[in-house]
Amino acid sequence: MKKVTYIRAPKDLSAKLIGLYSRVALKLGIDPSYVSQVAHGERQSAPVEDAIRDELIRIRDQGTETPYRHEVQFYSDDVVLLDRAVPFVAAALTKGDAAIVIATQSHRESLVLRLRSEGFDLDAAIKAGRYVTIDAAVAIAKHMVHGMPKSDRLLKLMGGLIEEAMKAAKKEHPRVAVFGEGSSLLWEQGKADAAIRSERLGNQLAAIYDVDILCAYKMSGAYGKEDDPDFKGICAAHSAIYSQAK
Repeated sequence: MKKVTYIRAPKDLSAKLIGLYSRVALKLGIDPSYVSQVAHGERQSAPVEDAIRDELIRIRDQGTETPYRHEVQFYSDDVVLLDRAVPFVAAALTKGDAAIVIATQSHRESLVLRLRSEGFDLDAAIKAGRYVTIDAAVAIAKHMVHGMPKSDRLLKLMGGLIEEAMKAAKKEHPRVAVFGEGSSLLWEQGKADAAIRSERLGNQLAAIYDVDILCAYKMSGAYGKEDDPDFKGICAAHSAIYSQAK
């Protein structure tokens, strides 16, 4: 009888293992539950075992770095927003990666103008599928049920966009940068619980696909006070927080 080898990771890596099985499954084109069964010794598959080991090694070699970024910019001036969003998107396009922009019409148009002014051939990037845009309100409508984000709908919608963008990048290890302000629209509608839920699902998405996310929230009297529980909830869902700066 063949000895079963269990695949384990050091305990200090545990926080970085969220989405591990899904990432391996995505890479191999199989079901995450099958990956889990192989990892626990319930089934045997050399390709799956090798893929899990490769992923564990990749995480280990990152040291103290997180495998993804989920950051937020609070702003009251659009110039501040663009000064953060443009370099974020530009960095992905410069590396041959892809970018997904989920924003209001005015911000989508402003991003295009700034990126083109910096020399980016957006027409080519759009045609290749490396620069994808979607209206924030439309995106929200597609995954909201009874006033709250439905996890399977959100993950399916965003997962599909990310997978297509990864294919368009045509790199061995493609990455995707996602700029979004859908959660901000929910907040502005007085749906703080929905916004926080959406941000937490964003963390799941980032972990599964190893993507970088930048969110934007327009500052107003409705929120922004440091002692507000909902504001703290939004901040807690992000790996880095940027406030108004100009």
